[in-house]
Amino acid sequence: MMVSKNLIICVLSIIYVSFIFRFLLCFLKLKQGLLQKAAAIAGVWIVGCTVVFPEDPFNVFGMLVLFAMVLLICFEGSVVRRLSVVLLLYPIIVSVNFVTLDATGIVFFRLTPQTPFWDAALNAFSMLLRDLIWMGIYFAFRKKAAHSIKMMTDRMWLLMDIVCAAAFAGSITLISTISHKDAWLTYPSCLACVVTAWAVSGWRPISVKPSAGIWKWKT
Repeated sequence: MMVSKNLIICVLSIIYVSFIFRFLLCFLKLKQGLLQKAAAIAGVWIVGCTVVFPEDPFNVFGMLVLFAMVLLICFEGSVVRRLSVVLLLYPIIVSVNFVTLDATGIVFFRLTPQTPFWDAALNAFSMLLRDLIWMGIYFAFRKKAAHSIKMMTDRMWLLMDIVCAAAFAGSITLISTISHKDAWLTYPSCLACVVTAWAVSGWRPISVKPSAGIWKWKT
């Protein structure tokens, strides 16, 4: 039973992290070299599997630093672009991980006999939800993301950073300060954070007038 549970969780985790990594590659190009590739895969795996609990700001911000270091060291592009991708994707990772883990935890403690079977089943279901969410994100936005990065300047990335950072700050503040019993109150904020990142990843510049500081966007 334990072997089967671990195997299922492992397979679902591989699928989950692979879609995060594939979506990341829509924005940034991986540096050549075996060491950089191995470090990138390991770093994204660790960050993607982050366990997020209420009143736990250290884990959230620690993984944020790690994710930023991985993108700065292992991927190509300007510093602004790489840090912008951190602000775009990390809020989705944190929000999805938190909601899926907390929601299945509520079901486990309140609606089940709390047996090993239900623990394994809900853990697998939590990971399956993450798989489906990231598969949806990847297939829905990969083409728009790949097209956008070819046309966007660092100034445009900074504009996106402001939008993503505001939503992320609000969500992380709630997660880091709210008690376990009231954690479900953060779900709307997490959803707003994910939707904001989705919307931003779907932006596509259709005209640029850098001298006038005016950008037009197509969603």
